[in-house]
Amino acid sequence: MDGKGVQQIDDGAISINNASYIRVSGLEIRSYDTSSADVTPIGIHVSGSGRNIEITGNRIHDMGTTAGQKAGGGNAHGIAVYGNSEAPLNQIVITQNELYNLRLGASEAMAINGNVDGFRVEQNIVHDNDNIGIDIIGFEGTAPNPAQDQARNGVIQENQVYHISSYGNPAYGNEYSAAGIYVDGGKDIKIIDNDIHDNDFGIELASEHAGGATSNVEVSFNRIYNNSAAGITLGGYDEDRGRTENCIIKENTLTENNAKRLGYGEINLAFDTRNNELSNNNIQANEDGRMITNEFTQNEGNIVDFNHYSTKAQAYWMWKGEEFDNFHAYQSQTGNDRHSDLS
Repeated sequence: MDGKGVQQIDDGAISINNASYIRVSGLEIRSYDTSSADVTPIGIHVSGSGRNIEITGNRIHDMGTTAGQKAGGGNAHGIAVYGNSEAPLNQIVITQNELYNLRLGASEAMAINGNVDGFRVEQNIVHDNDNIGIDIIGFEGTAPNPAQDQARNGVIQENQVYHISSYGNPAYGNEYSAAGIYVDGGKDIKIIDNDIHDNDFGIELASEHAGGATSNVEVSFNRIYNNSAAGITLGGYDEDRGRTENCIIKENTLTENNAKRLGYGEINLAFDTRNNELSNNNIQANEDGRMITNEFTQNEGNIVDFNHYSTKAQAYWMWKGEEFDNFHAYQSQTGNDRHSDLS
């Protein structure tokens, strides 16, 4: 499906609305473009309510928005699932698709947003896009009932996500702010066995909306390396955001993130992180030596232990704004990593 010369509408090249038992498979979608900030082109768009929808083996590329800086960069998606009805979308499967060379403006290559209860995102390749790769979203007012306005009960597994960067995107200018995988207000999600590299951030767990929380997310057995900023970051990027709570970060391999020396640790805790567990991770820093960074004091109940640290140079940790270059001092003064080791 080639959108060249087609008049764009604010919807998908393929749209599924209030439907069930649908499979979209084996298609190529390209050149579905707009220069208007008032139009959001989407490769495949699922909305309303329904169940048992499969999006599998499609290739979506070289499409999106060219709206300029004055228009805020516009918006576009490769695949978007919007639960915007009182009844949820559930049993959504997105597998073995390739999304690349997408011009996304302020939006994401793949988005699952609102009243979506039960999804699998598996074995996709998402690469070379100018904003977030995979985004699971809540609290944006997508669902009519605020109590249901969170994508939830999902698995993100065995995906490859790389070369995701907002740098040069008209909506962001020269900011490195795009995550490979982002949970922005979602809950009850497993992020397992993904390969995530050469993005701005590797994995981000946060809520951009004050009062909202990303919660009960397990991040495990992922390989996260060579991202420009943090490999994994938790919490809001400033004090006007929501919180990250009851998440488990375990048995991941983080290698030489903070590649552009932006001041982040391999793992970064930002604003309002509560009761999260970071354990049994294999963390190898680059020559900057930054292991864990945490500038904010709004941090309570987090457990950090049984991690394995190594670095090519002096190792550093920051906790509640205090920086440590001595592992034993960091352990004793923070209570963190009492059973961890440094080599």
